[in-house]
Order: sequence, then C-alpha cells, then structure tokens
Amino acid sequence: MWALPLAAHSQTPFNLNNEDQNAPANVIGGTPTIDLITVRANTPGIPLRHGNVVPGSERVQLQSAILNRGTDYSMDYATGVVYVARALKAGDAVTVSYRYTNQATQSSSLNLNGIAGFKYDIAPGAMSMTLGYGMTERTADGQVISTNLFGLNNNFNIGGGAIKGLYYFGDRQKVDANSIYDPVSAQGAADEGQSQMIVQSLQTKFMGGSLNADYQNISKNFKSFGAATSAGYNAGQLEKERGLTRIGFDLKDVKVGSSKIGSMFKTVGEGASGIDWRSYSFASGGLELNFNSQRVDSDFTRFADLAEQDREQLKKELGMSRESYSAKFASKAATMSFSTDKIEDMRAGNGLEQRKLALKTGNIDLNLGERSVDKSFTRVGSLKGDETALYGREVGLKRQWLSLEAGLLGKSYQPIKFSQSLIDSNNGSYRAQDVSVGGKGWSLEHSSRTADKGFAGFAPLDKTEEGNKEIAAIANMYGKGLKYNLGNEQNYFKNSAGIGRSFDRLTAEPFKGWTFQFDSLRLTGQEDGGSVNTIALNGKDFNVNYRKQNLGQKFNEFSSLMEFERNQLGAIAGLDRTDFSLNMNLKGSKLAYSQTSADTSTGGMSRQQFAYSDKKLQVSANAREVDPGFDSIGSMVDPEKNMLAGLKGFNEHDVNVAWQILPNLHLSFTDYSADSDSLSQFNRIQNTVLNWKPSKNTEIGYVKYSNNSNDPLSVLFANVTEKISLVQNLGRMGTFKWSDETQQFDGSNATQADFHRQYFSLETALDKNTKVKTEQTRTSYDNGDRENVSANTVSTNLSKRLGVSLTETKVDRNGDDRDESNRNYGFWYDLGSGVQIAYGYARQLNGDNGATQQNFSVGQTANLTSPDKAGATNQATMGGIKFGGGYGEQSWDGSTERTQAFSKMSIGTSKPFKFGFLSDVNLNFGVDTAADYSKWVRENKMLGFSGKIGSNSLGFNYLGQMYTNGVRAVDRTFTFATDQSDKRWLRASIFYKARTLPYGDQVMIRNFNVTAKPSKNVELTHQLVTNPEVAKGDAILGSIPQAARSSSWKLDYKNSGYFTVGGEWKEMVNEQNNALSRTGSINVTLFEKSGSPLKLSYGLEEVNGNVKRRVANRYSLQFDQKAGPNQTFSFFAGNLNYMYDIADGFKKNNWTLRMDYQLRF
Repeated sequence: MWALPLAAHSQTPFNLNNEDQNAPANVIGGTPTIDLITVRANTPGIPLRHGNVVPGSERVQLQSAILNRGTDYSMDYATGVVYVARALKAGDAVTVSYRYTNQATQSSSLNLNGIAGFKYDIAPGAMSMTLGYGMTERTADGQVISTNLFGLNNNFNIGGGAIKGLYYFGDRQKVDANSIYDPVSAQGAADEGQSQMIVQSLQTKFMGGSLNADYQNISKNFKSFGAATSAGYNAGQLEKERGLTRIGFDLKDVKVGSSKIGSMFKTVGEGASGIDWRSYSFASGGLELNFNSQRVDSDFTRFADLAEQDREQLKKELGMSRESYSAKFASKAATMSFSTDKIEDMRAGNGLEQRKLALKTGNIDLNLGERSVDKSFTRVGSLKGDETALYGREVGLKRQWLSLEAGLLGKSYQPIKFSQSLIDSNNGSYRAQDVSVGGKGWSLEHSSRTADKGFAGFAPLDKTEEGNKEIAAIANMYGKGLKYNLGNEQNYFKNSAGIGRSFDRLTAEPFKGWTFQFDSLRLTGQEDGGSVNTIALNGKDFNVNYRKQNLGQKFNEFSSLMEFERNQLGAIAGLDRTDFSLNMNLKGSKLAYSQTSADTSTGGMSRQQFAYSDKKLQVSANAREVDPGFDSIGSMVDPEKNMLAGLKGFNEHDVNVAWQILPNLHLSFTDYSADSDSLSQFNRIQNTVLNWKPSKNTEIGYVKYSNNSNDPLSVLFANVTEKISLVQNLGRMGTFKWSDETQQFDGSNATQADFHRQYFSLETALDKNTKVKTEQTRTSYDNGDRENVSANTVSTNLSKRLGVSLTETKVDRNGDDRDESNRNYGFWYDLGSGVQIAYGYARQLNGDNGATQQNFSVGQTANLTSPDKAGATNQATMGGIKFGGGYGEQSWDGSTERTQAFSKMSIGTSKPFKFGFLSDVNLNFGVDTAADYSKWVRENKMLGFSGKIGSNSLGFNYLGQMYTNGVRAVDRTFTFATDQSDKRWLRASIFYKARTLPYGDQVMIRNFNVTAKPSKNVELTHQLVTNPEVAKGDAILGSIPQAARSSSWKLDYKNSGYFTVGGEWKEMVNEQNNALSRTGSINVTLFEKSGSPLKLSYGLEEVNGNVKRRVANRYSLQFDQKAGPNQTFSFFAGNLNYMYDIADGFKKNNWTLRMDYQLRF
C-alpha cells in the first residue's frame, strides 16, 4: 500500500453573509436593474447579468416567495452570484432586483468569475487538482455562462525522464437570465457542452539514447486557458490551436548492439488533413542511413495558427511533399556517400529529383550527380528562396556532372583532374569537359565546350557564377589571363548555340628560367570549323612565338562567338594566317623580328619587320605586300589593319634610322617606297636630317627631303628640297643666322619654277631696352627672275608700359615687277589688368605712288594688323566685361585720292551671371563697319542674349546688315531648348527666325525638333523645318532662305554602343513649283563605340506633284577608321538608281566611290 501526501484548500459560498447583524449597510448609487432567471438542474449558485452588485441593494424572490439574506440566501457582491439555501428544482423562476457599478469585475486565476474553485496539491510539485463549480463568465453580447471545470496538472520525474502536462475537462452551460431593464435580443451562439484540453509530453532516456513523445488535443469550445498560463504554458498559442491535434514521437540514438537507430514521427492536423513529418536513421560503425520526409495535405488551412516558425513556407508548399534519402560509409581507407532528394506536387504528379554520389580515398576524390526538373512543374515559386533561384532556371532540363581528382602518379606529379557536365534540353545539350595532369616542370590540360544548335537551356548559365566560370574557361583557350568585359560576354555567351570548342595546352620548363607552351584550339560549326595553334618559348633575354590560324571557308558562326574570340580571330571566313616573332636582349641592345602571312580565296598579305636599338642607334625596316583582291583585310585582327587596307595592291618597304653618331651629332633617315603593278603606280619618299653642334654657341643643320610619285593626284607635290643652315650665338653682339636652300619641282602639272634662296640675319641688343635686327634674303629662279629683300627693325621700351618700334622693308625685283619700300611706325601701351592699346603708322613708297596706313587696336596683347583686319585683337577682360576692337584707315596718293576705313568693336559679359529666375545669363553687342570712297561698304550690328530657366535654355539674337543701296535687312532669332541629355525621356529644341528683307518682305524660318525616349535604347524624333537657309557669303545676312518645308519622323534603336539601327520618313514640299518629295530610309551603324564605325544605308525617294514623277533608290556603305597617330582612312561606296524619269546629267545607275587615306611622318 502506498499513499500520496495530500493537501487541500477550498472555499465555499455557504458562509457568506449568514448573519443579519453583519448585513451590509445600504449604499446609495449604482445602476438599477431586474434579472429574471430560470433555474437549471445541478447549479449551486444563480449568476446575475452583472457583477459588482451594490451591497444591500438586492431583493431576491423565488417563485412568489421573498427570500431573506443570511437565512434563505447569501450573496457574492463582487462576482454577482446568488447562493440560495433552499432546495431548487429545474424550471424554478428567480427574480432579483439590484443595483450595480461598472468597475472591472474581479476574476479568478482561471479568468472566470464566481467560485474560485477547489485546488488540491495532491503531490506538491508533482500533481495538483483543480475543481471549479458554477463559475460565471459574462460575454460582450450579454450572455451569462456557467462553467464547471475539472483538471490535473502533472510534472512527474521518472528515472531519467519526466512526464509533464495538463488534463482539463470542462462543461459549459448558458444561464437563462434576462434583464427587464436591459434586454439583449441579438446574442450569438454559445459554445456549450463538454470540452477538453490535453497537453502531455514525455522525455526520458532510453537504451542509451532518448525518447520524446508529445500529445496535444484541445477542443474547439474549450475556453479556460487561464489554467495553462498558471502552469507555465503559452496560453495564447494553445488557444490558437483549438481544434488541432498534435502527435509527436522522437527516438534518438537508441543502441541496439553496436548500432544506433532513430525514428521521428510528427503530425499536426484537423480531422483528416494536416502536416506530416517523418525521419528514420541507422548508424553502425562507419555506416549511416537517413530518411526524411515532409507532407502538406492539399486541404489543410490552419497555417496561421501553427507554432512552427516556418509556417509561411509550409503554406506555400500546400499539396507538396519532400523526401530525402542519404547513405554514408566511412572507414580509414575511404569515405563514400549517396543522397537523393525529391520534391513533388502531389496533385499534379510532377516535381524534381536530385541524386549525388561521392567517394573519397587517400588518392581519389570522386563526385557525380544528376538532377532533373519536370517541364510541367509549375510550383517552383513555392519552394524556399535559394531553391527557387536554383531550380527556377532548370525547369525542363536534365543535368549530370562528374568530377574526379586522383593522385595516381606519385607525389612528384600533380593529381589527375577530370570534370564533365551535361545540360540536356529537348532539342540539344551543352557539354563541358576539363582534364589536367602535371608534374615537376610540366603540365598538360584539355578543355572542351560544345553547345548543340538546338540547345535552349542557357538559363542556369545566364549571368550566374557557374556561367561566369564557363566564360572564363573559354577565355583561357585564347590565352592565360585574357582580359574581357564580363557584362558584354554574358550576353554573347547565351547566344553561342551551334559552336564547339576543344582545347589542349602543354607547358614545360625545359631549362632553368625557360618556359615552353603549346596551345591548340579547334572550333566546329554547322558546316565548317577552324583551328588556332600557338607555340611560345621564353627565356630571360629570348622570346620566340609562333601562331597558325585557319578558319574554314564555310565557317559562318562569327556572330555566335564571344566578343573576345572575335577580337582574337577576326571575321574572315577561309582565312589562313601564320605569325612568327623573335625578340632578343643583347646586353644593352634589343633585336626584334616578326613575320606575318595571310591567305584567303580572294587574296592575301605578307609582312616582315625588323628592329634594332641600343643607346645610340635605332633602326627599323619593314616590308608589306597586300594583294589587290584582299578586300576583307579591314576585318583582320591586326594593329596595322588600317594601314594594310590602304596598301591594297601595293608592295611597300620602309627604313627608319635614328643615330646619335657623337654626343653633338645626330642623324635621322627615312626611306619609304610603295609600288603597285596592278595600278601601275609608285611612290617614293626620302627624308634626311643631320644636326651638328660643334660648340654650345654653334648649330649646323642639313635637311634633304624628296617626294616622287606617278599618282595623278600626287604629281603636283613631287619635289626635292635641300637646305643647310647655321645659327651662331655671338654673345653680346647678338645672334647670327644663315641658310642656303634649293627646291626643285617635278611633275607634268608642276608650274612653279625651281629656286635657290640664301638668307642671313643679325639681331643684337644695343642696351637692355633697345634691340635692332637686320634680315637679308636673296632668291634666284631658274626662269631668270630674282628677288632681294632687305628688312631692318629697331624697337625700344620707353618704360615698363610703353614701347615703340620702326621697321623699314625694301623689295628689289627684276623685270616688270615693281620694287617696294615700306616704313612702319608703331607704339603700344599697357593699361594694366591685361588690357593694351596700340597704334601704328606706315608709309609705303611704290614707284611714283605712295600709300599711308594707320591702325588702332585695344584688347588683350593688342597687335597691329592691316587696316582691313581691324578689330582682330583678342578681347580683354576687366570687371566682368570683355571687350576688344580697332580702327584702321588706308589712303592712296595720286589721282585716286582713295580712302578706306574699317572699324570693328565688340563688348559682352566675360562670364554668365544670375538675374532673377534666370541663370547663366550672357549679353554681347558688336558693330562692324567699312567705308570706301566715302560710301558705306558694310554696316553690321549684332546683339545677343542667352540664359537658362532651370535646365532649359533660351536665347535671342539680333543681326542687322545694310544693303549696298543703304536699305537694311534684319534677322531676329529666338531659340529654346530643354535639357539635351540623352538620359532625358523627352528633349525639345525650337529655332525661330523672323527675317525682314531690304524691301519689307517677311520670311519666317523654323526648325522645331522633339525627341522622345520611351525606353533605354529607343528614340523617336520629329522635326519640322520651314524655309531652310543655305549659307552664301556674298548674300545679305549670309544666307538665302529656300521656299520649302519639310516634316520628318525618325526612329532609332541603339544597343550597347556597337549596333545602331534607325529608320526615317521625310516629306518635303517645294513651294515654288509645288513639287512633293517623300523619302524613306533605313540606316545601320556597326562598331560605333570602337571609333571606327561601319555604316550601311538604304533610301527610297519618290517625287511627284507639279513635276515629272521620279523614283530613286539610294544605298551606300561607309567606313571611317578611327584616326591614328600617323594615319587616317575612310571609304565610301554608294549607288543612286533612278526609275521613271532620270535627272539631268545622271544615268539610271550612278555609282560613287571615294577613298581617303592620309599618312603623316
């Protein structure tokens, strides 16, 4: 026999207010009411509609009998319960009138008003019992409910475990209580009847492991969750899970012999639907087996009420199941593992599956796997975030991979590495393979990447880390450490279907400090392929390289190659190219030799280059030959491709020498020749420059330059120039210069006579402020003419700001040419702040006639110029104003008595300023006049204003010109433009000019332009032009308006700066003859960002109206090479084709070919 220790405490209502002498005194106040209550069976108390009854305010009547307090009944005023001391039968009527207050009703620990209940500590700390009888609950809608509650709270320790939980059972009944003063008509349904809350958990040690079991079952109508709070449970969460049943069983690390087993089962649900988790494990020695599953029924809806932290993810996976199996075996010799994962949409019967296998030994590391995602699997978005990102790219694809690293050759060798992957789509696959092996001083690697033509599964490789590694592997085929633009290459890579690449590389160190490398790349397309083989041998002072490239005639996949591949291979089908180079360092000197040859079906090229350099001598020699039919040479990858394109059909040789013969003696020599048998042309250029400084005060120079060519466009420039010069510093006596020059002109179109010219000058300073200079030039021509020029100048500074000068020049010519004698006087004065004024006077004597010139200028560093160039001085700035100008006058003696006068002045702001809401405001004004024979030749007045409102700019310009008969013409121009940044989605510019002609006619000139950019790469432009101007220098106001108007629409699409396509529609009306012209065109520009754009265009023009109908087709090709430091090249080819009527002077087909090439040296 055994007995539990028992402790009990209780409270009964039958000792409340049982003595009249203790009756409460009557209290004034409260809200009066009368309750009519029908007694139900088995109730100890009669709850009222309200608690907080005012003591002594009640009157209790049973049936027709008035009851006396203390004798017939007792009252719990706080909870509002009447306890009748008489026998009651079901159906008895009790009427209670009373007053109550609205203060909060006291409650028990069970959140119920009424009897607090009986609580027995059956086993202190291990078990307690709670009994609540007739407890009252009042709801917001006026219902009164009486509750009977029985419960046990257990916490038993059993051996090494514990059983803890709650057992609570309740019975709820609605009290038939009505108030005469406060009737309630719309009461909700009450949760009546029996209910339960069972929460139990078991934790214990079991067979060397642990056993956990959980059970939870809470009725939907259970309300007394205060009991769970007092027991330390989360009552709020338990209340949310009313109606749910939880069952859990977890067995961990249970020992069975030398093995361990585990099993977990967990379910939560309502009725037949719920969520199920299961797992099983087994471990014995080095063997481990595991199984895990999760299943979410498709009709389960109570996710928001779950306690699980991942309830939102569980909600997403409604109707889905997960299963994973794994096995692992580990020993001292090896470790092997296998796993399989499966996710399934149970309703659709599809999903994804993945399997992995790994083996690792001391020398071998093997990993392989496969994964497939059903094409019809549409629940990828319901998976976890990282799973969605991974599997979302692989819908409809099957993947396999294998990697092996094996150290089978010993410690002196690198491990053999092999990896292979496959991505399979419905119409093709992508295959990648890498193999490498090496030893001390050598390595061998193989790599291949192949994408079938129909492969459409690049999504897992598009801008992902895996895809970036594939791009890097392809780049490695073209050279170690090859630089490329990853962002651009990602776009090209996903369009590379239909190309196969296979690559081998051998590297070795044959000697200390020497490296050898052999690379072999093979390309395959749909009809043809290509190859690139390179050999490199590098030492400390020795480098030799060989490269052989071959592209098949039918290899047409250039557009599918990566950009860095095209930069290496070019885009010429059928190209067979060989490159060889040798570089050597020879103790203070360098030697370099290279050779290139290329052949195609239409022609080829060859090149040899030699260079030698040391501290004193630099020599280079080059030979280049380009076949006349090699039209695609501009597409060949070569640093000299532009030069070679200009040499098409020529055999060129050049030699350059720079020799520091002595420290004070330097020689430069250039010889260039180019011959073309196909064009029957030759070009020859030689240039020799010798500089000698025998002393620090003496310098002697010799130059000989010859240019000879039979090119019809070049014979005008054929000449030979030879010059010798001497410069001697005489110290205080000044500087002496002498030169002797001869120049011979050749060519059938040459008209200049050969000449011999001698020159000498002496310049010296008389003192620190005065300088004198004399210059003498003697020129004799082969045709017998001669010219002697003598010029003498003296200049002096009278002060720091004032200076004067005098120059006398005499020209003596033979024959009928008149001699000349000129005297020029001038002074200058510095006003400070960068402002100078200057005045000049010149008197010239020419035979019997003379002439006088005067000029005045003001500005920055004012210079004296000829009168007709008055005002050409740079503007000076002072106080935020810039200004400059001048006046010039020229008069002739004799019978003409002619005088010309010129003046020009301008003034304006030197920097923008702000005025009110206007910013960047600029103002300028100018006048330009000229008179001859006392008559106006010109009188121009100019006024300008410009400014900004925000980012919008506006301006006004006024230009007035006087016609020869004295009548004035005026242009008034208004401009407005929004921010022209190409980032703006809308740009506009407005040009409006009102022209008043000399005889009062008005012309309005307009040019309105609006551009919209609806997306990043698309631009739509509309332009309206009326009476456009044609520049004409001798016309008044400098232009002539055309009686025409035009309207055009233009759409441009630009992609990445390398490809632009545009279309334009334009309508033009000639208002003189009412001719109507409509033009449509499309233009494509390639490689624009490279600086060497290729432009293709096609246009269709239709002319009708009051003229003969004519249709013209235009198409052209234009290439403009990016200007280099020494050369430029451009090419244009176009055709104009007429239909119906042919314009005068034209044929039906009119071809235009133009090529421009410049070479600077």
